[in-house]
Amino acid sequence: MNPFTYVWFIIMKTAVFFRFSSSTQDDCRLIQFSGHEEGKALVDHVIAKPVVLTESMCKVQCYLDDDCVSFNFGKSVTDGNNTCELSNSTDRAYLKTRKHYTYHETQNACHSAPCLNGGKCQYGFTRKTFRCLCGDGFIGEMCEKELPCGTVFDFENGLSGWSRTGTVFENQPTYGDNPTARNRGQPSNHQGDWWIGGYEHRPSPSHPAGRVQGDGPTGSLTSPSFVIGGNSFTFLIGGGCDIGLLRAELIVEGNVVLQETGNCHESMTEKSWDVSGYIGRQAQLRLIDNSSVGWGHINFDQFEEICP
Repeated sequence: MNPFTYVWFIIMKTAVFFRFSSSTQDDCRLIQFSGHEEGKALVDHVIAKPVVLTESMCKVQCYLDDDCVSFNFGKSVTDGNNTCELSNSTDRAYLKTRKHYTYHETQNACHSAPCLNGGKCQYGFTRKTFRCLCGDGFIGEMCEKELPCGTVFDFENGLSGWSRTGTVFENQPTYGDNPTARNRGQPSNHQGDWWIGGYEHRPSPSHPAGRVQGDGPTGSLTSPSFVIGGNSFTFLIGGGCDIGLLRAELIVEGNVVLQETGNCHESMTEKSWDVSGYIGRQAQLRLIDNSSVGWGHINFDQFEEICP
């Protein structure tokens, strides 16, 4: 017997299906069918009707559909056009008599509705035998944790909790519209009273307006960590425009995933980052200034999370 045929025979005889994945263990699926009933079909929960030739292939289609936990197989007695109906329920309240049909169900761990706060349960994943796909605003294995949202870095209360390297950010944040005070002709467009201006030197209202430290100093400024809860962040950025040397970075679990730079203009403009793919993950904001030549500074303000 062909080895593949033998393995397939064993799988079909035991009614156990498994799928391996090269990504994560949570993407591997293992389901077990527990029984069947002749002359029955589960109604009002059909999610797909794949075209198949045999009952065994209908079972395979159920396994391949992450939301399938039972199926109805209708055998044609006339033209050979059999019916395969995949369902997302094993609730026997919906089991009805139907001639020439057979109902098959799995050992559905989702039947008890273990996922909280509207989370979607899928049977056959993880060591718990199910996984929860959480909706907006919730995280956790059972969607039991409310997702924090609303991170704002506006620099109105200084830089407590931030870490610095180099010297460029030692005198930050900057107070007021310092470029206008030095007649630059390019207003900072900052929000509130305070912002990050790598060229400026006005760390308090008592310091003379218009003072600068120039483009010479370099370094980095990194925020405290936060959990991403919204779909995007908006922020104001200006200053130099060489992204290789001057930029804002979003770091997610140690990896830089997004970057932005200025437009070689002191006036900051609003930019945004789509972070919908990183919801629930730890992140940090980092500002980089590795330039000491003309336009070798970064301006930054009002980093704000947009919540659902």
